[in-house]
Amino acid sequence: MDTSIQSQFQRAEELLNELEREYKNALTTQEVTDRAKNITHEILLKIRSILDHVFYQYFKKRFAPNLSDEEVKKARIYFPIVNSDQSLKSTLGRAKMNDLDRIDPKVYNFIKSIQPYRNSSYKWLELLNRYAVEGKHIRLTPQKKQTQERISVESVTGGRVVWDPKNVQFGPGVRIFGASVDPSTQNIIPIPGVESRREIWVSFNFEGTNINAFGLCKESLQKSRKLVEKFIKLF
Repeated sequence: MDTSIQSQFQRAEELLNELEREYKNALTTQEVTDRAKNITHEILLKIRSILDHVFYQYFKKRFAPNLSDEEVKKARIYFPIVNSDQSLKSTLGRAKMNDLDRIDPKVYNFIKSIQPYRNSSYKWLELLNRYAVEGKHIRLTPQKKQTQERISVESVTGGRVVWDPKNVQFGPGVRIFGASVDPSTQNIIPIPGVESRREIWVSFNFEGTNINAFGLCKESLQKSRKLVEKFIKLF
C-alpha cells in the first residue's frame, strides 16, 4: 500500500475519532448536530474515494497502456459496488474494462466475489456506497433505550431542561418551568404545559433503519483497509 493511500486511511481514522467525540457530546446534549451528520458523510465518502483511487491505480497499470488517450479520458473508473451481474458488466464497460474476466481473471473473480448481492458478509459495502452517495441528505435519528434514564422536561413555550438523575439530585423547593420537583422521584410533578419523560439516547441510526451510523463508519474503515490490502496484492 503506497503512502498516498496510507495517508487517506490515516485521515479517515482521524475523522472517526472526531466523530466519536462528536457523538458522545451529541448523546449528552440529546441533539443530533449538523456536524455529526457532516463528519459521518465525510468518513463514508473518504472510504469510497479510497476504493476508487485504488481501482484507478489498477486501471492505469493494467488497462490504460493498451488504450488510446481518448479512451482513457472517457473511462469512468469507480470501484465496482453493484447489485447484479449485469450491473457489474455495465460498470466495467464504462471503465473500458469489458474484458477484465479474460485479461485478468484473478482480479475479476475477486471483484465479483465481494459484491454484496453475492456475499452477505460484504453488506457493509452496499451501505457504504448508499450513504456516501446520499451526502447532505443523510438523516440521523436517536435509538432510545428505556433501561437507563435521563430526564427531559419541556414546556409549551419551548424551554427544555435535561439531566441525569444519577449525577444530579434536587432537594425540596426546586421548580422547573413552574413545576415542582419531587425529591423522592427526582422528577417533576406535572402541571399543564409542562411535561417530562425518562430516556437515554444510546446511539444514532440512519433514519428509518436500525443501522448504527458510527458502527457503519467504524466497520467500513476496518474492512476497507483489509479489502484494499487484498486487492493490491493481486496486481
